[in-house]
Amino acid sequence: MILDMSSELQKPEGMPEPQLYAEALEQVVLADELGDGCWWSVEHHDTGHFSDCSTSDLMLTLISQHSEQIHLGHSGVLAPFDIHHPMQIAERAAFLDSVSRGRLELGLARSLPREWETFGGDPDETRQQAGHDLDPLEVCEALEPFDAVIIGDVDTCRRKLERYAECGVDRLMCLMQMGPVPHETVMKSIRTAGKHLVPQLAAFERSEA
Repeated sequence: MILDMSSELQKPEGMPEPQLYAEALEQVVLADELGDGCWWSVEHHDTGHFSDCSTSDLMLTLISQHSEQIHLGHSGVLAPFDIHHPMQIAERAAFLDSVSRGRLELGLARSLPREWETFGGDPDETRQQAGHDLDPLEVCEALEPFDAVIIGDVDTCRRKLERYAECGVDRLMCLMQMGPVPHETVMKSIRTAGKHLVPQLAAFERSEA
């Protein structure tokens, strides 16, 4: 199993934006050094401090120049046509994939109601435009027997992760940075996962193969 990291770039009250971005860059550089699979970034607009990442492709381009092997995940580009034209999505994705030497992982998203209002999109058209055909009720039913939140000490997290792996899950996205969690705590969590979980999950995958 591959362990990925996800960041909403949530800014604590009073933190300057340059500090937020600098700390995020430091976190992904550490994750790269420890062998994490992918760093996933979201795209949101007009969502306050829930997410200060309205330009994910620019953030990922910056990260690509400070990392060597970690993949760069866009989860995802807001695909309704009123926000991004498909040609623009393809062009910007091709650029990022090129400068990162083929490390881009591209996802498409439908966006949130507030974003439809901001950009004047038609909610009835966004699902088809974003390519969404999953039934959210089916997804929830499939996940119900599992621990949706993986949190705790190393042994607790390992048991939960191995349970996913035994069910055939080969990749998990972990949200480390959120809200008021201090940068030092996020870095400690990344180090702990990189030292104790990433190698063992990779070994678990090889033994299963």
